[in-house]
Amino acid sequence: MCRWAYLEVATNDSESDEDQAYTAGLGEALVTSDLIKLHWYNTMDDYCTLPLSLYCQRLKKFVDTNAAWVQQQLDSKADVDPYWHQVNILL
Repeated sequence: MCRWAYLEVATNDSESDEDQAYTAGLGEALVTSDLIKLHWYNTMDDYCTLPLSLYCQRLKKFVDTNAAWVQQQLDSKADVDPYWHQVNILL
């Protein structure tokens, strides 16, 4: 049987975006940390171990390239674009 639970976090908009994001994330992590750990063990733990297979080398290159692109977007747009402002808060 699958049971669904929903978590809704509300913040106070009189606080900074950064403080709201941090506090909401902390609260969510405290409530869901067991599920986060189980998800990690179920999907990623020991997935790409050293020495890296060819697939894992390609995957690492893709992730590194994507992370560099995201950082470039943040560097150029976080101060002027609401989307990248929110992404920057989360990183």
